[in-house]
Amino acid sequence: MTREATIAALVVVPNVEVTLEDCLKRLGWVDEIVVVLENGTDESKNVVDKYKGRIVECSWNTEGLSRNSGIDFCRADWILEIDTNEWVTSKLAEEIRETISDPYYDVYKLKVNNYIGGKLITNGWGVDPFGKRSYIGLFKKGAKLWGSRRMSPDITVTGKQAPNELKNPVISKKYENVSGMLGQLDCFTTLRAKDLVENGEISSLVNSFGKFLHRFFEIYFRYGSYKEGGYGFMLALCTGLYPLVSNIKAIYEETSVTEAINIKK
Repeated sequence: MTREATIAALVVVPNVEVTLEDCLKRLGWVDEIVVVLENGTDESKNVVDKYKGRIVECSWNTEGLSRNSGIDFCRADWILEIDTNEWVTSKLAEEIRETISDPYYDVYKLKVNNYIGGKLITNGWGVDPFGKRSYIGLFKKGAKLWGSRRMSPDITVTGKQAPNELKNPVISKKYENVSGMLGQLDCFTTLRAKDLVENGEISSLVNSFGKFLHRFFEIYFRYGSYKEGGYGFMLALCTGLYPLVSNIKAIYEETSVTEAINIKK
């Protein structure tokens, strides 16, 4: 008799949010819950305990390494990787169970329906780091490995990858409003600046301003965020500002380090 495949939900919490319970309460169908927490509070730990989850406490300074720690901690055959602001519907849960019961592939992509507040934003996603239209979210343990960068680390996939996404989407409640998006811009650019300094990838302001223009118009016109009104404009603006502001912060950080070294001398 063939053993039924088991599945773990790997829930990643870059920053502890009130959405943690909203995510976990929709995961009663999995065999195991593993939560990667940064600076977990007693309240957040109590929420994880309530849903019989296990915790991996990590520093979020390096996203890829934190996510890999969670993957290693999972015991199940399959892993469903989601963030705390993402919800799994009953239809998606049923589709995942059916998929892993007789899988032809080792890795599957999941669609994402992105909301800002209570509004579904269909257009404008697809360029890191502000949102994703789909991602590699369902995989056999050992089939996915994250790189070591702080922001947008590379992903290595082994085994066979399905050519199509699963039909039912993950529901993403990443931003309550524009203020949340601007807060993420500040956080993302700070982490990206550290990557630029460490890897010697700082570019000129002219080059980074060119990237700003390219990304803004790509999101606004090619990806159609203009169809989403004010939210679409802000999405294009933040996505465009990301490389520009990251580079400015990197230049400032590198200059500060150089000045500190000179003072010591």
